[in-house]
Amino acid sequence: MKVDAAKLRASVKRLAEGRPDRRKSSDLMATVRRLMPVIDQLRADEVPWAVIAASLAEQGVVEGDGRPLTDKRLTSVVSKLKEQAAKRDARMQARTQRVDLAKAPNGRNPPSSTAGSSTARLAPELTVVRVDADTRAPISEAEILREKRDKHQHLFKKD
Repeated sequence: MKVDAAKLRASVKRLAEGRPDRRKSSDLMATVRRLMPVIDQLRADEVPWAVIAASLAEQGVVEGDGRPLTDKRLTSVVSKLKEQAAKRDARMQARTQRVDLAKAPNGRNPPSSTAGSSTARLAPELTVVRVDADTRAPISEAEILREKRDKHQHLFKKD
């Protein structure tokens, strides 16, 4: 089947004009993220979610498909943003505890002893721990053979 590339482009362009890109953001998340301190203050003053959502809708804040913002959608967005912030803070907290990472440009990581080092080093759990060798004197080859024979004596035929 032959497909004309020029007609395909024209058709895609024509269809795309009448239909907005579904992945395109309505900037609702960005708007609510920017207004989070104000929304938190309003909630601390016991203003209902419905009133906050209606006020935002009056000022042109809408959902992705153009519907006015509802209190349920606003609480959903706020909880999602708080969840994202908590995860981001937990990741950053975990990152500051890691000594194998170089200090971040923002200064959040503690200085690492290996950060500026030019030689590679093994992690502490991978290094060889030397314990004092057995205090016995080394045994001869004949003694080793005798120990092996005694260990496997039960496998030999009895005369």
